[in-house]
Amino acid sequence: MLAGTYASGAYRTFEIFEPKRRLISAAPIRDRVVHHALCGVLERVFEPTFVFDSYACRRGKGTHAALDRFRDFARRHRYVLQCDVRKFFPSVDQEILKQLIARTQDGSRFLGFRQFPDYRLVARENIQRMRRRLRRMCDAFQAGELSAAQVRERIISWIGHVRHADSYRLRERLFHEFAFVRESPPPLSEVDTARG
Repeated sequence: MLAGTYASGAYRTFEIFEPKRRLISAAPIRDRVVHHALCGVLERVFEPTFVFDSYACRRGKGTHAALDRFRDFARRHRYVLQCDVRKFFPSVDQEILKQLIARTQDGSRFLGFRQFPDYRLVARENIQRMRRRLRRMCDAFQAGELSAAQVRERIISWIGHVRHADSYRLRERLFHEFAFVRESPPPLSEVDTARG
């Protein structure tokens, strides 16, 4: 997936007849693992945009929550319209869907952040800039050109800025990627041995 070469496998199609006749398309297990991983990443982006009263395959929703919500509606309204959109998913225009997804992923860019309705992320170009700065700071620290206090001061300044976004995982990932270590000089006995 990182290389952009992933291709999904062939779907297996079969019919079921309960509660009505339906054609089901099932992805191969390998693809289902990928779908699950993608949901873990994309759920946070798309969940705030979903209609509240949609209950399938959503964290904190499901069959029992739908039943409770239906009971609340039934107490307030006399009539119920039970319906289903025939072949809804196959009828979705894929190009329009891709455009909507791209728009959702972009958010509104402002002052180095990407602002979404319910959360804020650090803009990609700022992440790349910080990654380059961290790499330069690592090199300078290892060469003895920067002290630990100077490194700490610069990092704390950046954290103070990006913590105004939902950036905990980003910070965790970046600071695991770069290790600020300096090789300690050899013990004095080794230096004396080398000279002797």
